[in-house]
Amino acid sequence: PLMDVLEWRSLRNLSFSDTCRLMEEPVGRTFSDAFKARVFEYTGGQPMLVQYVMHHVVARNVFDQVDDVDKIANQFISSRGWQFGDWWNKNCSSSARRVYRRFGDIDNATSLRDLVLEFGSGPANEGVEVLQHVGIGLMDEETLEAKKLGKMFATWHMRFGSSSDAETHDEII
Repeated sequence: PLMDVLEWRSLRNLSFSDTCRLMEEPVGRTFSDAFKARVFEYTGGQPMLVQYVMHHVVARNVFDQVDDVDKIANQFISSRGWQFGDWWNKNCSSSARRVYRRFGDIDNATSLRDLVLEFGSGPANEGVEVLQHVGIGLMDEETLEAKKLGKMFATWHMRFGSSSDAETHDEII
């Protein structure tokens, strides 16, 4: 009943500039552009993942070491990959999982129009919305293109993500 009365707000991942602030302000350091770009590439601005990476950067005293971001990301996948499994299996609807699989490479965007043509308006829009809420997808509101967000999750999904719940498309579509 409250959903009919209250405005629904959904948190999203941090922008690149806000991710940089989260990386630098707590430790009082400035990092190279390459390092900041690598952390953003891997985390997609997902606050929990940014904090995980930066915690290990500080703990290992490997400030500004771009290659260490790769190692820390792989460590997360090995030791805490179950969290990604929870995101995928508990938080992502069937539509969201189908849309995520459709995205392809992390650097390529898919038009919302193509998603609607393939999955139908409701499932395509709901799928993109869930992926944004979970923090593993991004919709560009100007171009109406959606894509994967965060190399850490994309890597986990490539290695461990299940495709057993793949559904067939509506016969009408």
